[in-house]
Amino acid sequence: MKRYWIGVLALCFAVNASAVFDGEMELGVGLGGQYIHDYRGSKETQIQFLPFPFVKYHGDFLKIDRKGVEGEIYASDRFEFNLSADLALNGDSHDNRLRAGMPELASAAQMGPSFNINITGKNFHTGWAARLPLRGVVAIDTSKVEYIGYNFAPKLTYQWPKFYGEWDAKADVGVIYASEKYHRYYYSVEDAFATVERPAYAATAGYSGAFVKVGAKARYGNIIYGTSIRYDNLEGVVFEDSPLMETTDHWVVSAGVAWVFYKRN
Repeated sequence: MKRYWIGVLALCFAVNASAVFDGEMELGVGLGGQYIHDYRGSKETQIQFLPFPFVKYHGDFLKIDRKGVEGEIYASDRFEFNLSADLALNGDSHDNRLRAGMPELASAAQMGPSFNINITGKNFHTGWAARLPLRGVVAIDTSKVEYIGYNFAPKLTYQWPKFYGEWDAKADVGVIYASEKYHRYYYSVEDAFATVERPAYAATAGYSGAFVKVGAKARYGNIIYGTSIRYDNLEGVVFEDSPLMETTDHWVVSAGVAWVFYKRN
């Protein structure tokens, strides 16, 4: 399985690198902030502010925007199959009380195929759609990139363009299933890190929670605004007995603004 996901990740990068960048492109800079838990299952939270590059590209195959990187293999008004990638920033866990003395959790990049079905809209930009992404995950820090398993996160998506003036709205509801390796990265406690208050624990594969996410974005000239809120419910997850779990509620609230300084049609 590990070799399979390494192959998928390599294919994603190879496809992206080989694409001819002759489509529509926008470049800019932005500033974003988020309220986030140290990790799903932790009660400890923090607020982060990060500058970021804004890149939007729409070509015949490759698409890059705020949703991530997507390579389109097949598309019609009803069905879509693509390779996609995005980055999930973790909270800073080095001061987390439950993980004291344990390795710090890194941010993660997720990449893999997704089969999508348009349910009600004229296309995938409006109405309801079902999305079935299966993604390999790598943890990324300053010293290494580590494969940490895979997850499957089927979801229903509703998109409502121009729901209020220039604002577009989007909502997702779904569930997550993940591999043993993925859960072990976040919720296992090895013998070397076990204490009286934090006994050794080995996480397994299976159900990893349900989530709801709503967001909105708007553009006024060269300025783009965006905001979102996500809630994960971890009741009944396979790692609920982990000593690193202390809550079944997980919230992420984010907002950002970007200035576009370059356009090419």
